[in-house]
Amino acid sequence: MNNLRVVVYSTGTTPINDPMGELELIEGLNFSKGYPGGLYLNASMNVPRDIAQSWFVKGAQRLVIMNGLEMVWEGKIADLRRALQRASQGVEIEAVGYWGALLATRRLQRLYADARTDEQTWMWSTPVDYQAEQTNVIRYDENERYPIR
Repeated sequence: MNNLRVVVYSTGTTPINDPMGELELIEGLNFSKGYPGGLYLNASMNVPRDIAQSWFVKGAQRLVIMNGLEMVWEGKIADLRRALQRASQGVEIEAVGYWGALLATRRLQRLYADARTDEQTWMWSTPVDYQAEQTNVIRYDENERYPIR
């Protein structure tokens, strides 16, 4: 039997103040994990509430989904959207696991201007009067059939 509940933390291990108990009314809770490793991917849910009132839940806060005392998903809030429909209103929460958040912030940081990676980049430029030995890069042992590991 699942006893799923959502906990949002303001800082560190301090849960937010939820005096109206709105996090207990969550609908449409979806979350996913990736394998191998059980990485937390994404989560989404809807909280029925008055969208005009202020709320302690903000973006980029830590969000944890618990099943009893066991943590089954952990990440951070990526987006909060107010949803106003005919019959109800509420806030849609989109969250991303910490692994996805880490990948979203990483990028290839090249601190040099030359972005070429082919073999022509590393050709020697020598004066005509100086005959330097050209180096051949051998990617495997010529005495064996298999590449060196």
